Amino acid sequence: MTIAPHKYHVRQLFITAALSISIVLIGAKVAQANAEQSQKELHTRALIQQPPIPTGLIAFHSNQDGNNEIHTVTANGSQRTRITTNEANDAEPAFSPDSLRIAFTTDRDGNAEIYTMFADGTDLINLTNNAGGDIEATYSPDGTRIVFRSNRDGNFEIYSMLAADGSDLIRLSNTPTNEVDPAYSPDGTRIVFGSAESGSYEIHSILAADGSDLTQLTSNGAENVQPSYSPDGTHIVFRSNQDGDFDIYSMAVDGTNLTNLTNNSANDGLPAYSHDGTRIAFAGDQDGDYEIYSIAVDGSDLIQLTTNDAIDLFPAYAPVTLGTGQVQVTLSWANTADMDLEVTEPNGETISYQARQSSTGGELDVDSNANCPEGRVSGVENIFWPENGAPSGNYSVKVAQYSSCEGAYPNWTLTVRVGGQIVLQESGNSDMQYTFTN
Repeated sequence: MTIAPHKYHVRQLFITAALSISIVLIGAKVAQANAEQSQKELHTRALIQQPPIPTGLIAFHSNQDGNNEIHTVTANGSQRTRITTNEANDAEPAFSPDSLRIAFTTDRDGNAEIYTMFADGTDLINLTNNAGGDIEATYSPDGTRIVFRSNRDGNFEIYSMLAADGSDLIRLSNTPTNEVDPAYSPDGTRIVFGSAESGSYEIHSILAADGSDLTQLTSNGAENVQPSYSPDGTHIVFRSNQDGDFDIYSMAVDGTNLTNLTNNSANDGLPAYSHDGTRIAFAGDQDGDYEIYSIAVDGSDLIQLTTNDAIDLFPAYAPVTLGTGQVQVTLSWANTADMDLEVTEPNGETISYQARQSSTGGELDVDSNANCPEGRVSGVENIFWPENGAPSGNYSVKVAQYSSCEGAYPNWTLTVRVGGQIVLQESGNSDMQYTFTN
């Protein structure tokens, strides 16, 4: 099923060029009292020694194989990987905060629905299933909900649902116009989007809980769409044609301090911040077809990440880059708590924040929320062994809370892969121990 792009929709150029099917339809680790201070000092030192969390993986969709499929590319463009392979259109990828899953739009069931999958393309879950078009999914910062837009009730409106199974559907907007491009604020309290309620597409925001407190952030009569918050919540980037062609703009969250970041004769859109807030990925047609690019947040240092004759769109940075290999143990949770993951190898060596590497090549490469940093609402820890590098035998896994960081004990999920296959997946909200075999 195909619909013609309407004059207000920002993706009219993208859709005409890119899609044969329109995408728009488509017991805590707390030491004994006499050692508590030394443990805190050790943990702080581990944080200081930890390298910056990498921001080097970007998901996007491309029609280079005839139909749209999900791909990833490294931040320097050196390595590209195809994630989905089927006859349907898979598009508009968005990473979960722990980078374990990708939400995306697909028409594999005949019309546009929201699915999620592991970042390697396995474990598909259909979250929506109705006759309308459900598109443009984005995770909440804690990973528990997904915001998207749907025309299930007539025109396109903003909705949210639980990320796990699509339940607890909440309609957040109700206007006679089409709302587009919803995205959460970093603290999860607001949703920013484009709306033509005032006559032209302008950037608006609402409360994420119930859609109240509608606030208009731009007012220039141009087409202002595709907004995305900076990780620190101080700025919003978006696409606008207020100066003629479409460029990437930045503004403060109150709509002030407007800056044109791309300012060229090409059409640029779909901006997305890296997790560390230092770069912005976007799609542009500088070389005649849409490719993925990135720039520094001031618009400098342009890097072209894809180069082909296809249409590459919807870049989305992975919040973290997780090491993978023969054995991968990943813990993720949905609040600010400082959780800890420990894995003991068959030879008795234990990998944790206290000893990040083992003699066999195992490594703790991601350790979130150490020392209770401000501004985070979810966390992930990851321990892995490279291909053909993990010892054979029984492994012991310990999940524990180091500090609540003045919050509640979180709901967590533990996922263990051996040879790329999930051999253990557990959820809980208390300290636990498990075993598995390689």
